[in-house]
Amino acid sequence: MNIYINTLIIINLLLILFLIYILHSNNINHKELYTTYNDFKYSDKLTTRHKINKKNFLAFHTIFILNENIDYIEEFIKYYIHIGFDHFYLYDNENSIGRNGSTSTMNKYGFKIDSKNSKNDTDKLQKILNKYKDKITYVSWQPKDKNNNIIYGWHEGIAHFMKHYSKDNNWVAFMDFDEFIFSKNNINIRTFLQNKEKENVSCVKLIQKKFIDRNLSKKKLITQDFNCIDKKIGPGWGAKNIIKCKDYIGNTTSAPMHNFKVKNKTYTADRDEFRFNHYNINDKQLKWMKGFYKSPVDFTLNSIDKGMEQYKFLFTS
Repeated sequence: MNIYINTLIIINLLLILFLIYILHSNNINHKELYTTYNDFKYSDKLTTRHKINKKNFLAFHTIFILNENIDYIEEFIKYYIHIGFDHFYLYDNENSIGRNGSTSTMNKYGFKIDSKNSKNDTDKLQKILNKYKDKITYVSWQPKDKNNNIIYGWHEGIAHFMKHYSKDNNWVAFMDFDEFIFSKNNINIRTFLQNKEKENVSCVKLIQKKFIDRNLSKKKLITQDFNCIDKKIGPGWGAKNIIKCKDYIGNTTSAPMHNFKVKNKTYTADRDEFRFNHYNINDKQLKWMKGFYKSPVDFTLNSIDKGMEQYKFLFTS
């Protein structure tokens, strides 16, 4: 009888310990995931959201300010999972001093942001991390300059990804949260990349189509705002890339965000094969475009493109 009672006690204790472990795992504060990178000296002791058990075919990497993007992240994740992406590497650039005219309180187009993560934004992010935990690796991206300012560190972010995560992925897109890859011809992106591998392609370059800025849209879902510019933009302005990780060599010194050095061929996708919808058209962009293209007339949001309407069902549940 005593042996039976002791056995029951041990079993109950084990169950209690197991429940405590489960509760703790589901309530991880995302601050615990933070890893600081000082003076671009990266630590090999990374704390990530989870361990990769198998190699991903296609991943997405982005460096971002949480406050500027939190309201669009889940829409973004749902969409990209649907079209064939396996994993997302989210580099949170909290407290960054900005780049290209942006500051810690204003993005480069003049819209108000806060580079310091609020509790409200942090809580929203945590829910997303919990919901998509098998799909996301979250990194607190805190590179610093010689004056100890936290900077964007795009070059360093790519180097960091290639050092720590490239072995877990076959292909990776280096893009932003306001950029949505789209195929007018409804081509499967995984099949497309598999075919390009056979053609000895190491990099697929994507051309952009300009849509209304997220800050100006009145739509809850930015993908469902179809206001755009009919101007066909070529690869010379703001193209983005999907590269084969093992073929990566480096970045060019000219427009490094948009040009990669790779082992084999770079293929520029036809805009009907694949493009990316860029939701960032505002007054400042329109004025810049007029000067860039030396246009005698102003550019405007003068067209409607309902290509993304077919994906509305993704966001109704």
